Order: sequence, then C-alpha cells, then structure tokens
Amino acid sequence: MANAKFSAIETLEKNNRVANHCSFEQPQENAATVAPCDGVQKHKKRDISCGNTSPKTQSNAMSLYAKETHIRLSKAIGFALTLGTSKAWEGLSLILVARLSKAERAALAYSALISLDDETAYRTASVALFGVMNGEALQ
Repeated sequence: MANAKFSAIETLEKNNRVANHCSFEQPQENAATVAPCDGVQKHKKRDISCGNTSPKTQSNAMSLYAKETHIRLSKAIGFALTLGTSKAWEGLSLILVARLSKAERAALAYSALISLDDETAYRTASVALFGVMNGEALQ
C-alpha cells in the first residue's frame, strides 16, 4: 500500500507539472529595476551602537508562544516544500504522525483539502484513502 501511495504522489506531481507547463504566464519583470528604492527597510535595521554590546533582535509570535514540536514541524514542512519530491512528502507524513495529535493532523488535512478545487481535492483524498486515481487502482 505504501508503494501505491508513493507512486500516487509522483503521478499527482507529474499532472501538476503538466498543468503548470501548459498555463499561460505573463513574463516577470526584474524587481530591482522597477523598485524606486534600494530595498533596505530602514525600520528593520538593528541597533549596533557602541553602548550596546549585543544587537537588538526582533521576536516573532512563533518563537515566543509556539510549542517546540510545532516549530520543529514547521521546519520539516519547509524542507518538504523546498525539496518538492515524493520522498520528501512521504517523509513528512511520518514526521506528522510522530509530532502531531490525530486532531491536529485532521485539521491540517482539512485545511489543505479545502484550499484545493473540488476535482483536485477529491482525487487527492481518493489516492490518500483508497489508493485510487480516476477510478483505477494504482500499482
């Protein structure tokens, strides 16, 4: 069953690549030539004056209030997104089981499915639950 899910992820990736390749995209402009400034945000600079030996760092809500397992999991999600391979997503599913409760995994799956159009969500759920895509069992 694991091989069927693994090949299903590869099939979904291939379908997405074909769909992305066939779409008509506008040419993108170079942001450096369009921007009116040098890109440095003055309000985010650190204070490194002589009176202070350590620079001020900005804290975000994630580092202040998140559980350690959620911070580590967000890094794992980032790695899977960056790699974008079926093995990376398969590995992420193992990490999700180890780090999240069943309710948290269900909420994450629900959020991901409702972000998709109906046809893609249905096919993704069918592959995940039954190993079936387009009415055919995956080998």
